[in-house]
Amino acid sequence: SVVTIGGRINLLGISAFVMLLGAVYTANLASLLTQEATAVTVDSLEMAIRQGMNICASRNKAQQVIQTHGIDPKHFVPDSGDGQPGFVANGRERTFDFMRRKHDDRSLYCNAAIASVEDLQTMHEGSKHCDKVKVGDSIAYNSIGIPIYDGKADQLVSLFHTVKSENVMTKALNAETPTSNCPIIGGEGSSINIQELSGVWIIAFGFAVLSLASKCLPQRMFRRYDQWGNGTPMDAIVDGFKYDAGENQLIDMNAETHDFSENDIPNSDDIK
Repeated sequence: SVVTIGGRINLLGISAFVMLLGAVYTANLASLLTQEATAVTVDSLEMAIRQGMNICASRNKAQQVIQTHGIDPKHFVPDSGDGQPGFVANGRERTFDFMRRKHDDRSLYCNAAIASVEDLQTMHEGSKHCDKVKVGDSIAYNSIGIPIYDGKADQLVSLFHTVKSENVMTKALNAETPTSNCPIIGGEGSSINIQELSGVWIIAFGFAVLSLASKCLPQRMFRRYDQWGNGTPMDAIVDGFKYDAGENQLIDMNAETHDFSENDIPNSDDIK
């Protein structure tokens, strides 16, 4: 058994470390088992159409997909204002807001959506719609250009080639790409890293430092005194051995007893 103050503090630190680590592991395991994984059931626009899914999209994106891929407009959720496929007002937000895994109203909700990757990244940056992910390849692209004066075209073309070769636009795009603040889900789920366990390490090492400090302090600081200032007995007995804090060892109590010989025992005649 532990008898010193430092040893007891150290034992308390070990016990706290084991208890906290077990509690953190149990809580993390419970969160992994109860979380809802993101299940992807489609990987292309054609598969969504074959499965009879409703599709949410803004008005311009819905019209572009209908004209390009020949999709029947009935697959798109209509706008509540004019009844035409695609949302008009706040189309970007409504595209994600009206997505449901399961629903009974095909005129209001959808199972999939057509939206730009930038819109989804912006939502994830604000920790919104974290249960929605991008699937499949891009089905359409928007081309944006600027008119160039013929007298300056050659110089600008040379400049654009230089910018492209140096990846200036790619670096600027990567620098401005929103960072997702959504928790990592799917697979086995997210796990606790070393940084998140810093509190457990601080508490455990704190107890270790206290145990070392108590070893360096004089034992008089840990001794009890009565109201007259006299030290009270603090002998620690372990299996018949007395612990000596100064020497940090156990002393056999039987070795301290005095063995009386026959010569040491006084005769009855000598006692008056």
